[in-house]
Amino acid sequence: MKRARTIRRICCIAAIVCAYGALASAASAATFYVTERTGKDSNSCLSGHPCLTIGRAIVAAEATPGPNTIDVAEGTYTEVVDLDSAADTGLTIDGEPGEDVEIVHSGEPPVIASAPAASVTLANLRVKNQAGVGAVVSSVIEDHGVALTLDGVIAQNENLSGVNGIEVRDLGSLTMNGGEVIMEAGTRGAAIVAGSSSGVHSTVSASYSRSRWIISSTAEVADSAPRRM
Repeated sequence: MKRARTIRRICCIAAIVCAYGALASAASAATFYVTERTGKDSNSCLSGHPCLTIGRAIVAAEATPGPNTIDVAEGTYTEVVDLDSAADTGLTIDGEPGEDVEIVHSGEPPVIASAPAASVTLANLRVKNQAGVGAVVSSVIEDHGVALTLDGVIAQNENLSGVNGIEVRDLGSLTMNGGEVIMEAGTRGAAIVAGSSSGVHSTVSASYSRSRWIISSTAEVADSAPRRM
């Protein structure tokens, strides 16, 4: 009987430890909020205290064990979203469903995801390389070695100095579910470019509604969009 009670006690302790671990994991993941209407970058970015910029919310998310989510309210956010930290792994940046949520920039790609961030998801966003003074040659979204997922994202290059829509480099991978890649008249390059000059392979799996064209030289590409080489 004593041995049976000991076994039951050990099992009970193990169950409590497992439950505590699960609760701790759930408690560590957080949602951060961004709105251009009432946000302040001096806020915590937590519910009821939204930030003004996505960049500030990324800093807050990086300080909290993930995977975390950043909810972005309707509006136009003129900034560069730079995801280049291991702490960004698993992060989701989610635009307000059914609303117009734009990330725009003309000095460099509006979204840059780079290792050691392992995986990042963007959802319900329009990302635009905007025409304007000081515009330089750049794409809309750059992926350097990250498993990048785009859900319902519109990537639009309207910068006459712009080249390419989405670039996937350095063993990065792109999964695109819905959305669009729009290359405005006068822009150059391709909707999606995968690979690198060194021949390091990247992968693309894309399903979206329209594009100018897709080019793949050193890449492994599977897509359901029209292809023109």
